Amino acid sequence: MPLDVMSPSFTGVSLLLASVLVAYASLGELLLALRERFRPGVTAYHRRSLAAQGAVIALVLVTVAAGPGVSLAEVGIAWPRRSRLEFAVLLAAATVALVATGMGVWQRRRASSGRPVPSLFEATPIARGDQGDGRLDRGWALGAAVTAGIYYELLYRGLLIAFFIGVAGLAADRAALAAAAVFVLANLHRGRVRVTATAGLALVSTIAYTETSSLLIPAAVHATVNVHDVIKLRALAHRMTPPRLRLIVTR
Repeated sequence: MPLDVMSPSFTGVSLLLASVLVAYASLGELLLALRERFRPGVTAYHRRSLAAQGAVIALVLVTVAAGPGVSLAEVGIAWPRRSRLEFAVLLAAATVALVATGMGVWQRRRASSGRPVPSLFEATPIARGDQGDGRLDRGWALGAAVTAGIYYELLYRGLLIAFFIGVAGLAADRAALAAAAVFVLANLHRGRVRVTATAGLALVSTIAYTETSSLLIPAAVHATVNVHDVIKLRALAHRMTPPRLRLIVTR
């Protein structure tokens, strides 16, 4: 369903749940991320991320089910429109290549100088000095990477845009920009370079969503970038750190 003809109507329980989710997306996500800075344990972090993100995905689906005026298509759960599918795929592929290459160069430079190497996907263990004792559980890391791609797009693209259109009364283009802005604000704790990359991903995901009326391509882009980060940083840690160094999580 094209965004400019969407007319989601949140009422009763669906309005209450949607409001809670919007408040969480606006502030709760940032507060939880800041809290995680002081909680050790790589695998435990991945498990908490999977549990929290899975709960939010389920709550979005409950919100849609509870609202007769909201459909799955209006939160992006639909097959992409074919008319602009090729453009969206090409844009997504170019974005993945650009972000992966740019982040890779930046991360390798930091690793070679002995500095901490933050990841774009913050649940990724990375190379750092002889601090911490976290171990990479690759299965949990990859699971969290894929789930995060679905979670962020469904919450920050699908639900927020529908909410801004149906409740705030914004036009589709303004609702899309507002949702992208909330997504970037929720990631301000990541630092200048990662915020810039996140803003670029948000813009491309928004364009892909508005062009195809589906979250399939945005979620695939997000998950691909995350998975690449998991694999790349594991290889970077093994290749560039001496045996005395350990893997930890930097958020």
